[in-house]
Parts: sequence; C-alpha cells; structure tokens
Amino acid sequence: MRGERGGARPWGATSQEAVLAALLAAEIAVFGLAGTNFLSLDNLFELLRAAAPVGLLALALTPVIVSGGIDLSVGSLLALSAVA
Repeated sequence: MRGERGGARPWGATSQEAVLAALLAAEIAVFGLAGTNFLSLDNLFELLRAAAPVGLLALALTPVIVSGGIDLSVGSLLALSAVA
C-alpha cells in the first residue's frame, strides 16, 4: 500500500494509525505500572466478558450493514435488554 506522498508504508499503516498505536502502547505501560492488577489475566478476562455483548452485536450486524440495510434500533434493544 502506498502513502499519500508515494512512499511505501510498513504493513499499510498510516501515520495517524502509528500515532494511535503508540498512544495505546503508552497508555498500557502507564496503567500497567500504576495499577497492581491491570496487566493480570483476571483483568483481561473481565475486559473480554464486558465486551462480549457489543462484540456479538457487531458480529451479527456486519452483514446487515454491508448489504445496505442499516438497522438503527439495535442500540435501544441493547439498552432494553440490559434493563430486563
């Protein structure tokens, strides 16, 4: 993949993506040093458990959005299912 100025970028990353990756790495390093349990396996499993509903919705809605039938009611259904 070529950059805007014609130079080849490593693995197709733009400069904005590289900056975001560096900021994410810095944030992980800071919180890993500041918190005692941030880099633990239990915390990783808790993050995965908390992200599972949103990930399942994204997985189910990807074909709908790709085919052009965007469904805007998903957010309200997620909120209602959290209340029930």
